Amino acid sequence: MVSPSSVIRSAARRTRSWRTKRGRRWCKPNGCFSASNGTRHESRARRAAVTQTTIPPARRSAHGSGDVPGLAAAGVQPARLALVAVIGIAIWVAPHPAGVDPRAWHLLAVFIAMPLGAMTLIAIAVALVTRTLTVAEALSGFSNSTVWLVVAAFFLAAGFTRTGLGPRIAYGLVALFGRRTIGLGYSLVASDLILAPAIASNTARAAGVMFPVLKAIAESTIKDDPGPGRKTAAFLTLVAYQGTVITSAMFLTAMVANPLVVQLAAAQGIVITWVGWAQAALVPGLVSL
Repeated sequence: MVSPSSVIRSAARRTRSWRTKRGRRWCKPNGCFSASNGTRHESRARRAAVTQTTIPPARRSAHGSGDVPGLAAAGVQPARLALVAVIGIAIWVAPHPAGVDPRAWHLLAVFIAMPLGAMTLIAIAVALVTRTLTVAEALSGFSNSTVWLVVAAFFLAAGFTRTGLGPRIAYGLVALFGRRTIGLGYSLVASDLILAPAIASNTARAAGVMFPVLKAIAESTIKDDPGPGRKTAAFLTLVAYQGTVITSAMFLTAMVANPLVVQLAAAQGIVITWVGWAQAALVPGLVSL
């Protein structure tokens, strides 16, 4: 049996190990930050370590301060960039399979040669320049209210991650209901259920928020009693995984694939709202949990 206080103390020790308050400055391993104006003050040891690891000796002697012009652009690798361009061009000029629209094939060439994320906007621009898509077609996705709902959920997820609110909720539930192993399991599932509507990626929710809490509990149980502790850790891991799968289906913004289901239903004339999805999934989801 795991004591909730031991779990909380373990998390607190880890927090203190990387952050200490010295007067009006907050210090971390990568430097210090002023509490008054948020200015960052890197330590001499940190600057020296960066200089030793990132600047070759020949260039370091010419620039003693370590400020090498164009160092930020040193990460660009022309060979790999050329390889990506060649792949995209090869797909563009290759014959498209039967039944595939030529514009869809060209879109594949544009997007497969570029990483996702910020480069998506560049891919849209390339699609417009090459006249693969019209302006209305390229920007049609931005008029979808479901897309903006998911974007808002990602903003909330960033807030949960930066403020540490997710782990705080989990540790609070563990402190309340974690006197027994079954209580720990329900605490993890309840935490996931609370965070699911706000974090639109089940991978980010499980790996970025729940896993650190689960890891701290598992390490504490194994340390207190190695034999049964390993079985308890395995049980809690399985519970957390299965709970994430269930909560991901209970809310429209709990998983990035859910808006796709809404769009497929809309093509059949079925309108699904966020509230309607939650109402339909509430009872079967709670029973499964």
